Order: sequence, then structure tokens, then C-alpha cells
Amino acid sequence: MLRWLMLGLLLFGLGTGFNRGWLQLHWGLVMRDLGFPFVCDPEEPTQCYPKGSPYAEEIQAR
Repeated sequence: MLRWLMLGLLLFGLGTGFNRGWLQLHWGLVMRDLGFPFVCDPEEPTQCYPKGSPYAEEIQAR
């Protein structure tokens, strides 16, 4: 019973955090790390280059 309560509180907390903007997911980074094809977010072009891209290596060198 305690497990269900803890799971419910966890889900409620995550839902509240995403709804109020306390938590954010950068889907471009998630998709890149999982190896799925994705489209870059125009607001964050520097964090969205695929692994092995010369642009990504150039930005990491800075």
C-alpha cells in the first residue's frame, strides 16, 4: 500500500513540476542520446547537433 502512495506522490510531483515549468525536457538532446532521428529546436541550435558532427565538436572545444 505504501508503494502505491509513493508512486502516486511521485507522479503527482512530476506532473506539477512539468505543468509549472519547474522541470523541462530538452527533447532534441533526449532523441540524440537515444539515437533517434530528430529535428533541432530553433531556439537552441547549439545543443542539438548529432554526435560526430563537426559543429558539435567545434562547440565543445570552446
